Amino acid sequence: MAALIRWNPIRELAAMERMMDAMAHRTLRPTDTATGALALDVSEADNVYTVTTALPGVKADDIQIHLKDGVLTISAEIPQRVNERKDGERV
Repeated sequence: MAALIRWNPIRELAAMERMMDAMAHRTLRPTDTATGALALDVSEADNVYTVTTALPGVKADDIQIHLKDGVLTISAEIPQRVNERKDGERV
């Protein structure tokens, strides 16, 4: 016998919020858009620090790394995609 479940709009909104959060985490994972901070893996061994991060679409030669007054700065310019439209084609 099938059970009837009463429709609850709050439950539907909560499910949509979870899906939106999951989508945001998948698409915005490398950086925090509010602060521009990268997700980093940092390890230490014998006074040597190793910092690892993901910068998809960026060439190693285009990454600038600076350490000044104990602050590590990693910066890069992310190239924008240019969509060219041909006659009668959708982009």
